[in-house]
Amino acid sequence: LHKGGDLFSGDLPFSTWAERYLRLKGGKVADVYYAGLQGRVNWWCAAVGDVPISKITRSDLQVHLDRIAQRNPHTRKPSSKKTLTDYRRTAAGVFELAITDRAINYNPADKLEISPNAEQGHRRALNDEEQQWILNTPHRAQTAALIMMLAGLRRGEVIPLQVRDVDLDTGTLIVNRAVAMANGHAIVKGAGKSKNALRTVNMPRTLIEHLRPLLADRSPFDLIVTDTHGRMLSESAWKKMWESYLRDLNFKYGKFTVPPSSKFDPKGVPFVIPRITPHMLRHTAATNMILAGMDAISVQAQLGHADIQTTLNIYTHVTAEHRQSQVSKLDAFLAARLIG
Repeated sequence: LHKGGDLFSGDLPFSTWAERYLRLKGGKVADVYYAGLQGRVNWWCAAVGDVPISKITRSDLQVHLDRIAQRNPHTRKPSSKKTLTDYRRTAAGVFELAITDRAINYNPADKLEISPNAEQGHRRALNDEEQQWILNTPHRAQTAALIMMLAGLRRGEVIPLQVRDVDLDTGTLIVNRAVAMANGHAIVKGAGKSKNALRTVNMPRTLIEHLRPLLADRSPFDLIVTDTHGRMLSESAWKKMWESYLRDLNFKYGKFTVPPSSKFDPKGVPFVIPRITPHMLRHTAATNMILAGMDAISVQAQLGHADIQTTLNIYTHVTAEHRQSQVSKLDAFLAARLIG
């Protein structure tokens, strides 16, 4: 009491502090991030929600983190290092709030250990062959895929993109809006929570030439990517379009034991190609920029990362993979020389 602590607040259960933490975060982070945060908070509440926050120890938390490390409740597989880090960060945020309000003076989540053997869980980029699939397969979703893969936009930035946002003469497009999905509907908002989300993106020549005939004689206010009725894509409309696109790619490029007669084969068409996601395309854009020699500041500006560390993390991963591939080439070269 002499130090200004609130002894009674320390007796409040973890769940009460978790609710306060979520209320403080609401409206201050992106909707997608908030949904994930809410899921992690609910998981921690199921684990230690009834325990007074001042009574929870590092050991109490470690037991539960180790449990999810062994088996993620969503994937039913071991959790990646990134997932475990997110869960640790979420718990630490709740305890930090209690410290700020003088209910406790120690954050037990700060010392939680993550096994060095946990998978890194990096999002992978498309390889050269897969990128050719995107470039060479016409479909209603192809334009969205190319904008994400070649310019690095997020799905939520592609959906509200209008003709007036694209300048084919200068080879640039402006990202000034994004959508968040609420109850399946696209809600148009500002470009993002950070100042970097509002940006001018430079388009490579391949994307410019793809867009040129599509945008000819279009109204400046027309959406570039729409549903079948020319309207803004909803969550369900996007999923239907994307699934149709993946089925086309699968039928055209999949290596089948018994080739199907068509993509509508009544016997069904097994899905044998990797399931490409919008974020894989955006990660591909980042990877290509790095391998092309663009500096980190330029890549950050192009992708709209709020934190340069996010960009640098991709650099670390890409350069490590690139080094490994170069060593593989050296191995093949030396083997050929020795055999020769």
